[in-house]
Order: sequence, then C-alpha cells, then structure tokens
Amino acid sequence: MKIPRIVLAGTHSGVGKTTLATGLMAALKKRHRPIQGYKVGPDYIDPSYHAAATGRASRNLDRWLLGEHLPSIFAQSAQESWAVIEGVMGMFDGMSGTAGFGSTADVAKLLQAPIILIVDASSMSRSVAALVYGFNSFDPQTKVQGVILNRVKSTAQETILREALSDLQIPVLGVLPKELSLHLPERHLGLIPVGEGGLLEGFIETLSDLITKHVDLDQVESIMLAAPEFSSESFSSHETKKTATCSVNNSSILEPNSNPAPQAQQNKFRLGLARDEAFLFYYQDA
Repeated sequence: MKIPRIVLAGTHSGVGKTTLATGLMAALKKRHRPIQGYKVGPDYIDPSYHAAATGRASRNLDRWLLGEHLPSIFAQSAQESWAVIEGVMGMFDGMSGTAGFGSTADVAKLLQAPIILIVDASSMSRSVAALVYGFNSFDPQTKVQGVILNRVKSTAQETILREALSDLQIPVLGVLPKELSLHLPERHLGLIPVGEGGLLEGFIETLSDLITKHVDLDQVESIMLAAPEFSSESFSSHETKKTATCSVNNSSILEPNSNPAPQAQQNKFRLGLARDEAFLFYYQDA
C-alpha cells in the first residue's frame, strides 16, 4: 500500500512540534493533499489542532493502547491519504532510559516513516551540527531525512546554522523566524484544547502562510512520497513479542467476544454521546 508519510520529531518537548505540525498540515491541505493527522502517544489536545487544520479527526498512535494492532489501524485510517505524524517529547524518549518503546523513533521504525527533525535553534550556532549528527547517528535504524530550524533570530544566525549543517548531507527543509505571536495557547498542564476557544480567529491561516513561506514544501512532499510501500503484515513476530512484554493484554478489548451475549443484552437501546465544552474529546475508532 502506498502511503506518503512523515514523522515530525523533536529534540525535546517544547521545540514547536505541534505548531509546526498544525501549520504543515494546513499548508499541505492548501496544496490539495488529502492530509490525515496523527499523534504519537495518547495526547488528546494536540490532535484537536490537527483536526482544525485538516478538517479530519486526527488519530493517536500509542504502542501501549494499540499494541500489535497499531500498524493495521494506521493502514486502515491512512488509506488514500497523506499521513503527517507528530511525535511526542524528544525523538528517543520512551518507557525508560534504556528502552525506546513507545517513543517517536519507535513508532517511526514500526511504520517505516521518514523522519524530519525539528530543532529549537534560538540559542545555537555551530553546535546545531553536533546535535543533529547525534540524533541521526544514535540509532542506525532511524535516519533523519531533513531538518527544520525553529525560532531563528536573524538572517545572520540562519547563515551560520546552514553552514554548520552543510557537511551532514541532511537537507535543511525550513528556517522559521522567532515569532512570539505564533505560540499556541498554554496552561500549566499543556496546550489548551481547541474546543475551549484556544485558537484565535485566523490562527491556522497564519500558521499555514508561515510554513508556506519558510519551508520547502516541494521537498517535504518528495520525502513523503519516497516512503516505502507499507504493509501491516511487516510487523514482525519479534515486534509482537516485544509488545507483549511491554504492554497489557488488550486483545479482549480489540477483538470481538466469541461468546454470544445473553438475550436480555441484545435488545435495542438508545446511546447518547455528549460533545460540548465539557466533553469535547473522543479517541477515534479504527
């Protein structure tokens, strides 16, 4: 199955992943690409911004919740779409200091998705090369296909950053200026959900214009289109065993019960779903 796709990874939390992911989704949608947004992990707030940008419900890719079913659920939801997958925390941050299970890199490997690394370059010059080199070399199975430099203060700093990265043979796909007005609204527990009125009028449009101006969208699309054919069957028995040791047994949740329900439970009933400012999020069904 051909699924154009990318993973947007960060060097750490707070580098601007959600802002850039939301803007990129909106910009690609303007180019008439059928964008489907995803979020690594169980976070339900970031996907609300994806949905605002794409007009489609974003989906969560969580190794704990989905287990061995993650690849097949991804394949089903990404049919005839271009997948933009926002990572979680830093690229290799997973269940522990020695295991990357559940990390952005882990999901990228599982989905054979090219990685674009987002770097907060606000206080860097030549050190950016060491940082990107380290992320690209840390795991031989994960290679960074491009870099987006965020919060760059001046054209002089941009020149130095590009010079520093020139020997790594990793393209700089975009350089975004430091724009304080483009920070997503936050509170102490993270971003404010879109349903609570966190988005200002025209904010998505502004993000889209910023990405279109400062990111090479043609090159981003080329990276997405270069992703290998995807098959959920490629989820190896080794990965299945690893999932089984790292997550709860959720087969009883995801697989239908073979035992028929008692007759009394088969009667029709009315089910109500609350959706308002108090109940504004549901995980999407596969």
